Amino acid sequence: MDSKCGVSNNRNLEGADRIRSAEDGRTGAARTNWGFRIGRAGAFVTPVVAERFPLPIADEAFSFRGFIWSYSLPLLKKTMFLGQGAGSFPFEFPNNDPVKMSAVFGPDSLVDKPHNFFISFAHSHGILALMVLLVLLGFALIQTGRHLIDDGKKNIPNYLPYLAGVLGYLICALTADSAVGVSAIFWVMFGVLLQNEKRTETIPEGL
Repeated sequence: MDSKCGVSNNRNLEGADRIRSAEDGRTGAARTNWGFRIGRAGAFVTPVVAERFPLPIADEAFSFRGFIWSYSLPLLKKTMFLGQGAGSFPFEFPNNDPVKMSAVFGPDSLVDKPHNFFISFAHSHGILALMVLLVLLGFALIQTGRHLIDDGKKNIPNYLPYLAGVLGYLICALTADSAVGVSAIFWVMFGVLLQNEKRTETIPEGL
């Protein structure tokens, strides 16, 4: 239907001629002399068709994290060596994609995090930085496991609590983002595991 759009729903269309718009209560669409616009967050914006990575899981998996991950992974093409910077994810994520807007999130929502620590780290700091982190994590975990196997019960109090804490964090990180209250503890435990690899203890014979 032809209509003059209200200010609250069309603040991005001021000055456009021959507006034709329609809304269904969740998502709006408008055709103007500027081109096609779609409604989001109380305004009409330019739609984008974003690239998606074909994941072997459903979009609804893990509370629609599968949907978010499929849009987030293509963003890493630009972060091979340098990341986009901390806090830049909501500006890079295609929140104006019509498929995203019509999904469970609705047009008024904003995806501001990937809900995956590793994707977030790679986007913020770069894939190269993520690879370095994974190498350090792998080294610390493998060496700690070897100590627990070789030394028996002697070093369990020194290693097992930190190993359990780091592993628990990494498992949760598959579906969660970095949080200040938890991440600080993780980095401390990770540092302790790395430091334990440098410590050597000499026990005099006969003691």
